[in-house]
Amino acid sequence: MNGFAPGGASANVKFKLEGFRPLGDFLVVSPSTCVTPCEVHVAVNPNLVGLGGPGRVGAIAVTFVTVDQTPPSRSGISVTVTLVRPPSPVVRAVVNSASLEPAVTPGALVSVLGSSLAPTLSGSFDSGGLFPTTLGGTSVTFNDIPAPLISTTAGRINAVAPYELAGQKVAEVVVRYRPGTTAEKTSAAFSVPVTDTVLAIFTSARSGSGQPGILNCDGEGCAANQPQNPAPPGSIISMFGTAAGIWTNSVPDGAVSVMARSFDYSQVSLTIGGQPARILYAGTAPFQVWGVFQVNAIVPTGLPSGPQDVVLTVGQLSNAPESVFVFVK
Repeated sequence: MNGFAPGGASANVKFKLEGFRPLGDFLVVSPSTCVTPCEVHVAVNPNLVGLGGPGRVGAIAVTFVTVDQTPPSRSGISVTVTLVRPPSPVVRAVVNSASLEPAVTPGALVSVLGSSLAPTLSGSFDSGGLFPTTLGGTSVTFNDIPAPLISTTAGRINAVAPYELAGQKVAEVVVRYRPGTTAEKTSAAFSVPVTDTVLAIFTSARSGSGQPGILNCDGEGCAANQPQNPAPPGSIISMFGTAAGIWTNSVPDGAVSVMARSFDYSQVSLTIGGQPARILYAGTAPFQVWGVFQVNAIVPTGLPSGPQDVVLTVGQLSNAPESVFVFVK
C-alpha cells in the first residue's frame, strides 16, 4: 500500500486493517497497521484448515481504515485467491536431533527431514505438561504410534520418539497432513533403526558436531560461546542435549519435567580439553521434555586458548563420537 492515502488525503496517514469480505480471517495482512507510505503484504493464512479442495476461490476484499481522522476514510484492495493442493510430504531422513545419527531412541528428541512436511509452527505443552501429537494438521507416527511434536517446518519436524518403541529394532516413520479429510496427504513409510540408549549434546547449528550450543554464564546472564566470545578458565558454562535410557521413572510421551531432577552424580563426569571439569548441575532442563538435559559446569584452569573438546559421560553413555568443543579464552 505504498502511498495509500484514503479519501484523497496526503501522505503520512496512519491506517489499520479493518477486515476482509467475505471469508473472515482467510488471509494474513502484515503489517496490519502502518503510516503511509508503507508496503503491505497479503498472503493466505497457512495455519487454517478446512479450506476445501483446490481451485479458484474468487475475489476477497481487504479493507483499510484511517486512524485519528474524523470522519475516518476507507480504502482497500481486491485479492483473487486460488487454492493449490500441496504436494505429499516426503521423508528423506530420520535422525537424532542433537547428533544427527540416523537412529531413534525412545524418549529422545528426533528430527524428521524431508520436503513438504508441514507448516512452520512451534508446539507448546498443555496444562497437563504434554506436547501435542498434532500440529497445524500434521502428525508423525512411529510404527503407528503418534509422536509428540515440538516444532514443524516444510523441511524439518522435531518430535519426541515414543517410549512404546522400547524393545523394537526398527521404526516405520510416516508423516500425515490433515488425515481423514479430502485434503489428506501421507508420506511413504521411512525405516529407521531403534536404539535403547543415547546421549548427545546440541550444537548451535544442529549439525551433530563442531561449535556447540554452549552458553557462557556470569552474574549478568548467559551468552553464546563463540570464537569472539570464549569462556575464561574458571567461568561457568551451560550446555543442553538429548538423552534416553538414563531415567528409570515412567512418564507419558511428550511430558515435560516441571522441576529440575539431577542425574546420579556418581555416574556423571565431564572433561574439557581432556581435563576434568567441576559439574554444578546435571539433569533435566526445567519445562523441557524429559528427553532434554542440561549441564552447568566450570571451565578448568590451565587450558590453552582456542577450541577444546567437550566429553560428557553418564554411566556407560558418552557424547564422545560427536566431537563437540567449547571456545576457551
